[in-house]
Amino acid sequence: MNPRINRSMRVAFLLGIPLCLGAQQLTLGAVSGPPGQTVALSVQLTTGGAQISGVQFDLIYDPATLTVTPTAGAAATAAGKGVETNMVQPNDMRLIVTGINQTPIGSGDITDLSIQIAANAAAGSHSLAFSGVVGTTPGATLVSVSATNGTVNVTMALQFYPLTPCRVADTRGNGFSGSQGQPSMAGGTSRNFQVAGLCGVPYTAAAYSVNVTVVPKGGVLNYLTTWPTGQPQPEASTLNSPVGLVVANAAMVPAGTGGDISIYVSDATDVLFDINGYFAPPAASGLQFYPLTPCRVADTRGNGFSGSQGQPSMPGGTSRNFQVAGLCGVPATAAAYSVNVTVVPTGDVLNYLTTWPTGQTRPEASTLNSPVGLVVANAAMVPAGTSGEIGIYVSDATDVLFDINGYFAPAGTGGLDYYAMTPCRVADTRSWAGFQGQFGQPSMGAATSRSFQVPLSTCSVPSVAAAYSFNVTVVPSAGVLNYLTTWPTGQPKPEASTLNSPEGMVVANAALVPAGTTGAISIYVSDPTDVLFDINGYFAPGP
Repeated sequence: MNPRINRSMRVAFLLGIPLCLGAQQLTLGAVSGPPGQTVALSVQLTTGGAQISGVQFDLIYDPATLTVTPTAGAAATAAGKGVETNMVQPNDMRLIVTGINQTPIGSGDITDLSIQIAANAAAGSHSLAFSGVVGTTPGATLVSVSATNGTVNVTMALQFYPLTPCRVADTRGNGFSGSQGQPSMAGGTSRNFQVAGLCGVPYTAAAYSVNVTVVPKGGVLNYLTTWPTGQPQPEASTLNSPVGLVVANAAMVPAGTGGDISIYVSDATDVLFDINGYFAPPAASGLQFYPLTPCRVADTRGNGFSGSQGQPSMPGGTSRNFQVAGLCGVPATAAAYSVNVTVVPTGDVLNYLTTWPTGQTRPEASTLNSPVGLVVANAAMVPAGTSGEIGIYVSDATDVLFDINGYFAPAGTGGLDYYAMTPCRVADTRSWAGFQGQFGQPSMGAATSRSFQVPLSTCSVPSVAAAYSFNVTVVPSAGVLNYLTTWPTGQPKPEASTLNSPEGMVVANAALVPAGTTGAISIYVSDPTDVLFDINGYFAPGP
């Protein structure tokens, strides 16, 4: 044993003085990263009120996949402690957090781990398992310490393969049967839906870009959640319909067991969803993402736009082509666009709006719905059509405006690959949600903005992430939220919007947002509201 270890700890470990039982715990958590990257985890100590002056534990891991370098954490350093290591076996690192003093260590970070992921690491979960955990008091009494193992999730670099929108499932029937059709979903239930093998989606697809629509059976659908089949249902939501309206939202969902995805609904509803692309390992036809600060492409109300991009409003039952390539910094090489489409119906209903690549037949799919004529926004991945245009069809009279936040094009300088994640809540400003610091309360006031440093959240997002895939939800505290805007911190707030809640209802929308200064994003709200958002993946340079 290293001579710097204090006498009381040495005596306790060697003599095995009877245990002092309590609610002491070591927790390691989880982190995600691509092969070849260095990620970080912290060993967190909860003392449970015990006087703990030293801790010993082993970490068991695969040295061919992970290279672990430990240093003393903040709580250990504050107590005058260091960390000593010894490789018991090639896959077993023993760590002793102690010092020459007997000062108790407070709850907090006792060991920081810098973890290098091997360049040839296999995608999936790789464990960091605790073994032989024990603490000691200044009086040389051993303290029983429980432990929760950690995980390094090695993520696979993926590229985008766009599809003309195609309906995958519809629980109302409409030609669908088996797992993809009737019956409706009962409240409090989940169901697995096949995606791979349908609509031109190969079994190599690792994540899907879908548009999910609900047709509630009663007066409310509190929330719907999507996630990869075979994994636990996450504490996250995809969409909400608090007053039972038809609502659609875009989602990027990792492929689960058998290429399926799972959907949970809190209340009885029909569910239908379309796919507009998938993510799979890089290939010659794969596309990388090129993020843009949100930029308005068209607005049929006018507001400075003219020609094909401006007035007049769109009559019901008509379609129109909109130019995208050549505007807002989008090059002619762009093969698909990440847009946010907003409608301002001029009547009391807009049954549906559909987007698709110009030059192709309008698909049997929908992008958004506004069944009672409200201002509604939804994200969409739309392949580029003839001359870089997209087509938009509206069932009923409405104004249409849309912003672009990035495009997909062949791999090149500045291009980013996608790394899928199981949905994870990054922030929630509601007082009871339990999120702390920049990720928690207070609610956001009217006409205010706030920054969220995403890599510091509990969602294990690596610092190499250059853009994020979010689902943003608002819970307005007044009768209206005219708009919310997201953008990369450090840049001016753009003239664009992410979502709207003109009647003050709970509303969600997907958003691809570039990472700003220190990996942060900024959110502006026009009116008082709580904001919560989940991450389901990120974009970063390829291997």
